[in-house]
Amino acid sequence: FAFEPDFSGPPWDDFSDGCLIFPRWQYARHTDHDHVVLTLVADGDKDRGLARRGEIMEELDSILMTLEAFEDESTHMRSYGPEGGGSIGSQNIHQLPYEIWEQHIAKIQDAIRSGKFQKIVAARRTDVDLPSPVDDIDVATQLSAEPGCTRYAFRGATSSFVGASPEILFNKEGRELTTQALAGTLRSLGSDLPVLSLRSMELMDSEKDRAEH
Repeated sequence: FAFEPDFSGPPWDDFSDGCLIFPRWQYARHTDHDHVVLTLVADGDKDRGLARRGEIMEELDSILMTLEAFEDESTHMRSYGPEGGGSIGSQNIHQLPYEIWEQHIAKIQDAIRSGKFQKIVAARRTDVDLPSPVDDIDVATQLSAEPGCTRYAFRGATSSFVGASPEILFNKEGRELTTQALAGTLRSLGSDLPVLSLRSMELMDSEKDRAEH
């Protein structure tokens, strides 16, 4: 679902204000790797007859062959440098100039001080020119190395929306519904536990973050 309805322009041209995607094939693997489920969502009107069943079985065979081909492989994060077809320099990164961004933040602070708003989440867009094309499936696979995150990938006609979020919108198991919304950020200066614990307590004492939770 879009943050701003009726927004048009790159890079969101391929995605509408909102859409719900029901996967045709769904592969789920439990964390213990001992239990996997492959589910097909069939169309009651179109997926009928022996001929159609044969086509579906061919799809299944193709999926199983792909899974078996990577059976003994594990996922590792890779870094793309000059050996991957070039490097990314400042000339490849395009975003709002810092001076304009500072002015934007100052206006937001004034609006909050005036009482017109309680909170405004500011964001700026960054465009990066990559030295070579990127495969969306490869990116989604690489993101599996991020622990405790939910990965997502949606394809449009000419672009893909891919990412990994530590937040869970909702998870439903039977009659139980859970959500996990994170608020508050602190800058970790390393693994010094006394300092980290002190900063964590400061975060817990924050009236702003407690209100958000």
